[in-house]
Amino acid sequence: MVAISSAQVLSAEKNQLAQHAVKVHKFGGSSLATAQCIERVVDIIQTHCQLSDVIVVSANGKTTDALLNIVQQVENEGQLLVSAISQLQENQQSLIKALLNNSNAELLINQLIKDIAQLSLWLTEDLTKHQNDILAFGELWSARLLSAVLGERVCPSYNLDARDFLVINNDRDCQVLHEVSEQSLKSAIQPSKLVVITGYICQDTNSITKTLGRNGSDYSATIMASLLGASNVILWTDVDGIYSADPRLVPSARKLHRLPNGVAKELGRLGNPVLHAKPYYL
Repeated sequence: MVAISSAQVLSAEKNQLAQHAVKVHKFGGSSLATAQCIERVVDIIQTHCQLSDVIVVSANGKTTDALLNIVQQVENEGQLLVSAISQLQENQQSLIKALLNNSNAELLINQLIKDIAQLSLWLTEDLTKHQNDILAFGELWSARLLSAVLGERVCPSYNLDARDFLVINNDRDCQVLHEVSEQSLKSAIQPSKLVVITGYICQDTNSITKTLGRNGSDYSATIMASLLGASNVILWTDVDGIYSADPRLVPSARKLHRLPNGVAKELGRLGNPVLHAKPYYL
């Protein structure tokens, strides 16, 4: 676990990212919650990443919670929540406008408008069939935005939807079909560009959208590392380490400077929000 440090974003002209051994850097939702947070993430990437590295992202802030609440309320009340959807769109547009120049912002906003229209359509059709497709928008928007910001300010960048390559057996076991996923991911990687990949989402053998469970982006990061033979997985967050309990709720919680594998698994199983219960090993 590495804490996000604040620093001024360097200009694109000073960027000197070079090819190096692959590392996977994962940024969680709280690290991408606001424009200011994303500015810090961009600075971290410029300082610590190489062009050969992989960036894995969660949805911005509480976007997945907002999407899930919309789904649940439509299920319970049987009507489209126009105000909640409008608020979701407004939050995303605010991030886009705050971080990108007018031309790039217009492109992303147009894509967002199409996504919102699709989301609204799915909500009025077979909601059960499309629930995971709706939840996937959070990571898709996050990856798209961060990639655009990096491309505008730092280095050539592109985003990948993990559903285009990551295949699991089902959303109960979440067992990765390694060979097909590895081949598809390596085929999708573009040289001399920094890739930003959606965490949390994938597909099954029937090409149906699945999720890896809450905090699933941590699991995604370890999957990417295994598929690419990465040397390290770095989980960046907005706190300074992993604690024995939530320090906001338990004042006596202590930071764990070393974490044995067994303890890490147990923390994940108990729902520690900074660890997923299923790190992926080859």
